[in-house]
Amino acid sequence: MFGLTCLGRVREAQGDEAGARSAFEETLDLARAQMRAHPGSMRALVQLTVSLNNVGRMHHAAGDLASALRMFDDQLSIVRGMVDAQPGSAEVVRLLVVALTSVGVVRQADGDLDGAMEAFGESLERARERLAREPTSMLGLLDVYVAWDNIASVHDERGDVESSRAATEEAVVVARDLYGTGSGRRAAKDNLVKSLAFLAECCDELGDTEAAALALYQARLGNPK
Repeated sequence: MFGLTCLGRVREAQGDEAGARSAFEETLDLARAQMRAHPGSMRALVQLTVSLNNVGRMHHAAGDLASALRMFDDQLSIVRGMVDAQPGSAEVVRLLVVALTSVGVVRQADGDLDGAMEAFGESLERARERLAREPTSMLGLLDVYVAWDNIASVHDERGDVESSRAATEEAVVVARDLYGTGSGRRAAKDNLVKSLAFLAECCDELGDTEAAALALYQARLGNPK
C-alpha cells in the first residue's frame, strides 16, 4: 500500500493526474479491505483517511468538486471518530485539521463560503489546541498559519476587507514564528512574503497607505522581522 501511495505521489508530481488517481484509488480499495479485515485498527484507520484525502485531491484537481467533497466528508467523519477514541493524540488532531482544511477548500471553491468558514474556523481552533500542547511544533505552527490564511481568503471573497486584514495580520505573526524555528525556512519565507503582500493590498484598499507601504516594503525584502 505504501508503495502505491508513493507511486501516486510521483505521478502527481509529474503532472500525470490520471495515473496518480489510478494509484490512489487502488490504495483506497486496499485500505477499505484492510479495514474490513481489521475493524477498529488505528493503523488501518490512518491509512484509510490518507487514501481518502489523496483520492479527494485528485477529484478536486479534475474539477469534480462533488466527488472531492464526498471523499473529504468521509475522511472527516472517520477522523472525528478517531479523535473521540484518542482525544489526546497530537497525530489524530492533526489528521482532523487536515480533513477540515480539505473540506473547507472544496466548499470555498464550490461557493459555499459559510461552510468553508465553518471548516476553517474549526481547523484553527483544533490547530491552536495542538500548538498549546506542543508550542515548538513546526507542523503545529504551519497548521495555524494555513488556517488564518484560509480564513483571510474567505473574508476577502465576501468583500470584508477589514476582517481579511485582521486575519492576514495573524497569519503574518505565525509566519514569522515559523521562520524563527529554523526549519523549512525557504517555505516559511515564501509564506511570509505572500501574506505581507496580501496585507499590503488590504491596507491599501482600506486607505491605510502607511501600513500598506510598510507591508509591501517588507514583502519585497522578504523581511522576517
